[in-house]
Amino acid sequence: MLTPHQFIIAPQEGKMVEVFGDRITVKVEGSETSEAWALFEIEVPAGQQSLPHYHSTFDEVYYVLEGQLLIKVGPVHQTITAGTLVQIPRQTLHQYQNPTTKTTRILTWVSPAGIETLITRLDQLSPEQRQDARHMLTLASQYDVLLDGG
Repeated sequence: MLTPHQFIIAPQEGKMVEVFGDRITVKVEGSETSEAWALFEIEVPAGQQSLPHYHSTFDEVYYVLEGQLLIKVGPVHQTITAGTLVQIPRQTLHQYQNPTTKTTRILTWVSPAGIETLITRLDQLSPEQRQDARHMLTLASQYDVLLDGG
């Protein structure tokens, strides 16, 4: 029997939501780790890229499961492939792009937890609200997803 904070998550388990073109599945929420960390699986479609952004209150780690990404972390621009881990300290501007014709899958670990609440909020939006970029960006900024210059 598993005790509190011990868990097994099957491949298809987790809360999934589409965010800015990516499919994000929350695998571990902060409530399961005493808010110490959270874990997501992100599917980045071919040609998709994130907006340049940073976080002031949490660190982030990407681990590529499948495919490749062009990653920008601060002044570093590099193509990363399956098996590569990238540490992104808070306050560091970063962005990723899938330059391939196939979906890339990454695990994203954040510490401390909290941003998964944004995923829940986004999942509750209407289709019209999800198409409203200004609304989406305002909501994201409330959860420490800050655009370059924002």
